[in-house]
Amino acid sequence: MNEDNEVVAIKSDDKNIVIVIPIDTLVFAQENRPDLSYKITNVKQMVKYFKDRFLDFGADDMADSHLYQTIDNFFSDAAEYGEEWIELTEFED
Repeated sequence: MNEDNEVVAIKSDDKNIVIVIPIDTLVFAQENRPDLSYKITNVKQMVKYFKDRFLDFGADDMADSHLYQTIDNFFSDAAEYGEEWIELTEFED
């Protein structure tokens, strides 16, 4: 948990949206998965691996990473559900 007793938090300032995922939350989640759990044997190595690879996870020659797809889907949902702060624009050929 972080200082606000939140497991995962989303914060923002004038320039950034920051997703805070406490390291101990990642470890706990993986060691307590209901389907297939994993024992994290070296937290520092896990953190380095996460930082090095998370943004590109799932990316290949045909698609963006899972994270970028999730962000795109989030904005598509906002537009579909009529959020007033977003408008669909038309592309010109």
